[in-house]
Amino acid sequence: MRIRLSSSRGKEAGFTLVEMAVGLAVGMFLLVTTTQFLSHTVGVVTKLNVQRDIRDQGMMAVETIERGFRAALEYGGVFTLPSGLEIVAKDKALNPTHTVTIKMITAQNAIELNIDGEVNRFPNSSGLLARNFSYDCIEKDGKTKVIVVSFELGDGGRDIWRAFKAAFSTALAKQS
Repeated sequence: MRIRLSSSRGKEAGFTLVEMAVGLAVGMFLLVTTTQFLSHTVGVVTKLNVQRDIRDQGMMAVETIERGFRAALEYGGVFTLPSGLEIVAKDKALNPTHTVTIKMITAQNAIELNIDGEVNRFPNSSGLLARNFSYDCIEKDGKTKVIVVSFELGDGGRDIWRAFKAAFSTALAKQS
């Protein structure tokens, strides 16, 4: 009597060892690919969030410096730069109402702006740093005509940096 293997196998349910191995390999490939994609996406989103924070902090710093500079020069006051250079409003120098001082705090990697006793530090969010703070005074006929303040904000751990500059006309001022 002859036994038919195919008929006895047809009654059994399940997968062969080869089918299981191929299924597991395909499943593992899909799992690894999906994990890598999600990991990359999280990294990109994190980097974009850091760049947004840097941009926001930098724009806020420039706007705050500009507000202090304008208040000192338009409403009377003194704007002091790190070297001790002071820019004073021409017509209101006898009774300055606004005092603005800007300096770099190296130990904290921050720019400090003191406007009438109110201290603002940039960056003010954790993880961000300030570096390369500088200013240039553009002079004509021995008088400061334009002040250019520049600095960089960034995340040192991710090596993401962005430069910021602000220029101010001192037409309403005199140098003391």
